[in-house]
Amino acid sequence: MIEKLPDTEVVKEGWVYQDLALACMALGRWEEAIEAWKGYVNRSTSANEDIDYIISYLYYKWNNDVDKLRTFYIVGRRVELFLQNKYKNEIIEIAKKYPIKGNETKFEYVVRTAMYFESFLRSKGEIISSDEEVIDFVRRRSKKFLDKYNVKFE
Repeated sequence: MIEKLPDTEVVKEGWVYQDLALACMALGRWEEAIEAWKGYVNRSTSANEDIDYIISYLYYKWNNDVDKLRTFYIVGRRVELFLQNKYKNEIIEIAKKYPIKGNETKFEYVVRTAMYFESFLRSKGEIISSDEEVIDFVRRRSKKFLDKYNVKFE
């Protein structure tokens, strides 16, 4: 659908990317799952911290990338707190200071700006410091989300 019917709503809104990502995860194809989730992030108009937590866990599971694990954990925490209306105005102000640049994708933007949100969230005591605890947290959150789709990834 992505190649043959790019103008359909399911492609434009990113839903087909989610389906592709879930299928890749079910098959243990981690790198392809990450690429599909990138497509979802870049296309989707709604925020969902679970997707960021899944991406975080995939980077760790796929190639033990602790830096990306932490980056997407931070992105997920920012989204989660924003959707809970906690620190919403402060998060918006930080985002205004660091807008999307030129042809930058949403995925590239969240990676680039994670450090600014990390400083803010750390000052509020809203992030886990220990890598082991982050791994456990994103694994549990990912499992909870993926169970809804009957996707086993461990």
